[in-house]
Amino acid sequence: MSEETTTEPIQEPQEESFEVKLEEMTQKYRHAIADMENMRKRLMNEQKEVIQFAKERLILEFITPLDCLEKALSYEAHMSKEVQQWAYGFKMILEQFKEVLRENNIYSFEPLNEPFDPRAHDAIEMVESDKEGGTILEVLAKGYKNGPRVLKAAQVKVAKSKTVEQDQGEN
Repeated sequence: MSEETTTEPIQEPQEESFEVKLEEMTQKYRHAIADMENMRKRLMNEQKEVIQFAKERLILEFITPLDCLEKALSYEAHMSKEVQQWAYGFKMILEQFKEVLRENNIYSFEPLNEPFDPRAHDAIEMVESDKEGGTILEVLAKGYKNGPRVLKAAQVKVAKSKTVEQDQGEN
């Protein structure tokens, strides 16, 4: 009779399996942490955008009345002395409002003699002109930007080229 040697199975496969599981769980944990961090950053950016949008909407509500006040004050030369004194006070208030706009990165723009851009300008009227077609001839109401973003388009009169028939009729 031959003696058979029996050896007990080694427990390494279980240990290996445990290490593989541990590595998988560690990777899942790291991915979950990274996902949470990305979500936190995304939520913070969205919150900043919502706050910025709300601020822009509020400021936009003030722009038209401020433009009207500025337009009214531009007629100071035609005012009586007493009204000019009042106008001086209103100019100081207007400057304070403009400073608030500047502090919030809101700037007005008047695109006179610039090419028409439908993203930044509202064409109120097209006028035949000797200037190149699409050139802004007159700014009827200035526009406003927050950095590069247009909040309120400038209202403008735009040049249109004279028609060929008119040019020939003049010669």
